[in-house]
Amino acid sequence: MAGSTSWMSNRPAVGGRPEQRHGPDGGDHFVLIVDDDDLVRSGATRCLERLGYRTAAASDADKALEMLRSGEVRADLLFTDIRMPGTIDGVDLAQIVRREFPEIAILLTTGFAGNRPQPPDTRILYKPYKIADLDHAVRDSLAGHDRPA
Repeated sequence: MAGSTSWMSNRPAVGGRPEQRHGPDGGDHFVLIVDDDDLVRSGATRCLERLGYRTAAASDADKALEMLRSGEVRADLLFTDIRMPGTIDGVDLAQIVRREFPEIAILLTTGFAGNRPQPPDTRILYKPYKIADLDHAVRDSLAGHDRPA
């Protein structure tokens, strides 16, 4: 398929346990990845780990909130799909995280065009995306986020 990404695999998704690998590019930044599609979630996790980020992953917004609220994950960036099943979608999750964890930068992703308003200080990365696009979007989101004092 033209324009598709090359990082997808059938490898199982990383569970809720944070991965401790990191390298020079990602520094000590920690990314919480939220996507209901196992293939997309595992692909994004692998890409971000290869770029040097520490990661944790959740299959839905409720699990992501549980991980953040319990202190299991202390994320620098929330990377979440917009459209997910359940009572909370990615935009709702971003709004809750913005309110409860203002220090966390937010990057939304979607494969669908839509007109749902996004929270302020967020970016959208459209699927399918290339690893370089993911890298730039993550870096821009982290660099452009105004962290509270």
